[in-house]
Amino acid sequence: MRNRYSRGGHKERHLFLLTEPPAMPQICPVFGTPLHYSVRSLDKYSAASIDRINTTKPYTDDNVVIMSWRANELKRDASLSELVKLGRWAQGMIDLGYS
Repeated sequence: MRNRYSRGGHKERHLFLLTEPPAMPQICPVFGTPLHYSVRSLDKYSAASIDRINTTKPYTDDNVVIMSWRANELKRDASLSELVKLGRWAQGMIDLGYS
């Protein structure tokens, strides 16, 4: 198990049940930007970050993805359906000329 401090200050315990290391892509699957695996990377937004696809389930081989820290941060508090709705709204704003 791994401990992680949440924003509220209490410890959350997440169970890692990976049987093999996840694939380490060079490109963020969300933004298409290069991922950095160095712990000394000056750009934290492009740092590689492991994420659970379904946050109600543990870290398992079929429930993890590597993405940029920025993509993971944006996804952190939203469900996938909420993100889809936000994306549709954002596309509507772009279609109206906002950028």
